[in-house]
Amino acid sequence: MQPKIKRNNIGFVYNNRFRIDIEGAANVATLWKYAKSGNLEQLEIYK
Repeated sequence: MQPKIKRNNIGFVYNNRFRIDIEGAANVATLWKYAKSGNLEQLEIYK
């Protein structure tokens, strides 16, 4: 049996078009840092 690992997730809509979900064992504040550090502008090519 695997040990139970607490998972957190965050989700948001980027540019009224893309649903972004991030899940991990890190706390919610850290997950938001991951989201903010991502280069989401790269999604603009899919307009």
